[in-house]
Formats: sequence, structure tokens, C-alpha cells
Amino acid sequence: MTIIVGIKCGASIVLASDSQTTFLDDSKRRDAEKIGVIKFKRGDKALVAQSGRLETSARIVDVMARLASEREIEHSETVVKTMQDALWEVRGELRRQHFDCCAEEFQKIVFNEGLDCSLMVAHFFNNVPFLHSFDFKSATTTPSKSVYESLGCGSALANYLLGELARPDIDTNFAKALAVYVVAKTIENVNNCDRPIRLAVLYSWKPYPISMVDNPFGVLDAELSAGGKLVPPPVFIDNVDVMETKGVQDIEHKVSKFDEETRHERVEKLRSALMSYAGTLQLPIYPPLDSSRKNETKPN
Repeated sequence: MTIIVGIKCGASIVLASDSQTTFLDDSKRRDAEKIGVIKFKRGDKALVAQSGRLETSARIVDVMARLASEREIEHSETVVKTMQDALWEVRGELRRQHFDCCAEEFQKIVFNEGLDCSLMVAHFFNNVPFLHSFDFKSATTTPSKSVYESLGCGSALANYLLGELARPDIDTNFAKALAVYVVAKTIENVNNCDRPIRLAVLYSWKPYPISMVDNPFGVLDAELSAGGKLVPPPVFIDNVDVMETKGVQDIEHKVSKFDEETRHERVEKLRSALMSYAGTLQLPIYPPLDSSRKNETKPN
């Protein structure tokens, strides 16, 4: 099972997830890479996160990567259409494996064999951030109308926390801290989710190389040109940052510390407010007991 969190920040989109996979026989793996990068033609990229049956979702991601390598992002629906095509292709494979079963039989097979999965895709078009969720069994696509979205068995808790803390003007660094906090709290309170936490950021610009010729700090790996001058190699500026586990653990340590330090104060403030309000409530007034009924006994 999984918890996936997506947050739109204007100039970036942050995705975070746990890394546990639970199989039908209740065996588990805690090393799943549930967030991946999809590369389109001319350098455009999207992020995709997987929830549910890993074998199904991984196959969909593989097909999407193949389709994307041959397509250019020409409008806001290109990425969505690519994921939908991949999803339908994998659905077709599964139906052929079961002798071209009908739609009703397909639904039963996915349910009985635990093959269902959901995916979240993040991308930009004309500097506008988009988050979409896709469901394998129903073949539905759901665009996010909010600045945040979540998928997986812990989505109810995640959406509650995000609704409390997310803001429309959230920036990238705050979104990274918030996403890690929400996934960590979900892991602590929901079964079948576990560490390490995965974190990735997609930025609105396109990846590009820049020249370091005018680099004021100097270049270590410079190459000697034909004219005898030092020519520094170009530097590639990517628009995707898939963070290392150590960096994510550092963020989790900090946000967990802040949560622990403020928890007592938050609880005490709430308790004090509730007690003050309770003092204003009137006790119920019960009518006096009828004297004729005082000596009545309960029937056997």
C-alpha cells in the first residue's frame, strides 16, 4: 500500500511518498521507488507516482515512458493523454491474458487478484502546474482542483493534514517540508506504509545547459581548447530534483522535532479552550421522581 502527496507551488510541483509495497501474501518490501521521471521529446519532463499493485503500476509507467519518448508536449492534455494511452494499453494486455474477457469480468479479475493501482502525474504546460490522478480498474482520470492531492490507503489522513496546513501561496521549500511531514504522520498512523520517504520536485522551466566561461568562481574540470585557453565544460541545469534519502531524512528529522516541540502547547491551548467553554454550559435539569413510582420494582 502507499501514501502519495502532491503539492502545486506555482513555479514547482512537489511529490512525496512512502516506500513500502505489500503483496497479496502479506509479504512486504520497503525499498520501492514509487516516484519516477517521464521524459518527452525536446527535454520536457513529468513526474509520476505509483500507488497500489506495483507490478501493474510499474508496467503502466514503462509503457508511458515509451510513448512519451516519441511525443512532444504541445498542449496541456498531452501528458494526460499519454498516461491514458498507457493505462488502456496495459488494460488491453490483461484482458488478452484472460481470453479477451468482457468489461465485467475484467473488473472481477482486477479485484480478485489484487491488481488495481492508482497513479499521480505532475507536469507543467506554459508554466501552469497540473496534477492528475488515474485509476486502473475504472480507467478514470481526475484532475486536481486544489493546491494539493493525495492517493493511497492513508489519503484520508493526508488530506486532513494538508487541508489544515497548505496555503494557496505555498512555496517550494515549505511544500517540501509539508509533504515530508504529512507522509511521516501518515506512516506513523496508517498500516502498510513505511519509510524511507521519497521526495521529488518538478520545476516549471525546461532543462538546459549553460556556459561556465564567465564563471567567477572558476572551474575545476576545465578542458584545454585548441587556442591554449581553458574552456570550462557546460553545466546542465535540470528541472527535476529527485532528492537523496539522506536529504529527505534530514527534513523529516527537523519537521518531527518541530511537531514534538509544539504538540504540548497545542494540546494545552485546546484543552484550556474546551474547559472554558464547558464551564458556560448548563447542567440538564431533570424532573423530580414521582413518589408513586419510588417503590416500584423492575419486572423479572
